[in-house]
Amino acid sequence: MTPYDSILNMAKDKYPFYPIKYILEDQFNSIDRVKDISSPTLVLLASKDKTIDIKYSKNLIKEFNSSVLKVKTISNSNHKNIIRENSIILKR
Repeated sequence: MTPYDSILNMAKDKYPFYPIKYILEDQFNSIDRVKDISSPTLVLLASKDKTIDIKYSKNLIKEFNSSVLKVKTISNSNHKNIIRENSIILKR
């Protein structure tokens, strides 16, 4: 749900005055891992997410193999209620 490319990228943008690269112990660098995903993958995006900017999700989505990826944007949802308010999306 509302994934990001890496914590490092998000933190560098939010705190440009800190040496974030040297502070973070784990950078959660998802963007380097998605190229190896071969299983069907659903990415859910919250339309009103103020926690994770959409640009970080788009950076990650671009790196996926498009044949395994399905992206859905959940309208009127935010980072905290994306599933609770829209759990119907997970039903077949």
